Amino acid sequence: MLLSGDIEKETEDRLIREGYPIRADILKIPHHGSASSSTSRFLETVMPTTAVLSVGERNIGRLPHPEVLRRYRQLGIKIFRTDRQGAITVVTDGEKIEITPFVNNEP
Repeated sequence: MLLSGDIEKETEDRLIREGYPIRADILKIPHHGSASSSTSRFLETVMPTTAVLSVGERNIGRLPHPEVLRRYRQLGIKIFRTDRQGAITVVTDGEKIEITPFVNNEP
């Protein structure tokens, strides 16, 4: 799991450049899905299967940015969103991962 906080492109690039082990199955989407983060290079390096987007339903920044969501979709990364599904619970024993949204609104 990579809990990225509010990192932006510059920090994403630095993590890659300096060779940090950032490969993760689950990624907390950086900076609430703003256009200044989640670069293609970063996503291709982390290669998560699942991402969690922490963002308010009516946030003033109009997040997440559509281009950011497109990048995740292009790579086939499943996204859980707090603005649509409420709290997202992630439980793991180090091998198995269980992700449960408070509201399951998938078809």
